[in-house]
Amino acid sequence: IGVDVTGMNALGGGAGIRLNSVRDCEVGRAGEGGGNVIAAMEQSGVYLQSGCASNRVANNYIGTDKTGNAKLPGQGWGIIMSDCSPTNVIGGSVAERNVISGGRGSGITVAWSTGTVIRANYIGVGTNMALLGNGIYGVQVQFSRDFDVGGPSASDGNVIGVCSNDGVAISSSSNGMVRRNYIGVAPSGSVISNADSGVYLGLCFYV
Repeated sequence: IGVDVTGMNALGGGAGIRLNSVRDCEVGRAGEGGGNVIAAMEQSGVYLQSGCASNRVANNYIGTDKTGNAKLPGQGWGIIMSDCSPTNVIGGSVAERNVISGGRGSGITVAWSTGTVIRANYIGVGTNMALLGNGIYGVQVQFSRDFDVGGPSASDGNVIGVCSNDGVAISSSSNGMVRRNYIGVAPSGSVISNADSGVYLGLCFYV
């Protein structure tokens, strides 16, 4: 989507995949050939809005070519979720990992939503830890509640690096968790620094 048939060259477009008031939908799934290559989208790779619930975005390359190690030009935001209901999952397991990198906006933005799970993704880096970046935040959460960035197991964590602002920025939100993530450092211990804070909290309660 937004690339040629080789998955290596940008063609461009507006928004890759948009879900409006949709539930129980899969945008990609685990397994070879189960995901999508979505790149060179001026607006966003995936956009969920207006009451979307119980959807999963998994095993996609968003903002990169099909290798997941080179960014393609023209990508805006990676994934935007606005005014969504529980429980939408971005990633989920190692096999469902998304690579969300190379955009001029944030990797993932969640706003006015409840019960979002962001788990086991590579954000700002490639599959081999290539330093691809994102233009603003790695993960941005605002005016939302009951979210989970990461998870209870070591494999649930996201790898978040090379962002032009904070790795994770949470504002005006409540009852969320940020856990088991690698932020500014790769699992190997190599540095993948974000330009500002690893995690920023502003006007938050019980996070």
